[in-house]
Amino acid sequence: MRSAPLGYAAAATFPRQALHAWLLGFHHPSLHRLMRLESAWPEDFAALVEALRLLR
Repeated sequence: MRSAPLGYAAAATFPRQALHAWLLGFHHPSLHRLMRLESAWPEDFAALVEALRLLR
């Protein structure tokens, strides 16, 4: 399988921890409001996920 080495190489050379929370929520202590923050995957993280999907 040609794609497997690419997936393994992407994971082995990823320059940081591959952690991402797309949604965070908390009750703000001074505003007394529920805060909801959403964030898309960073480009490098998305590229890593795509490379790892090739391992299936």
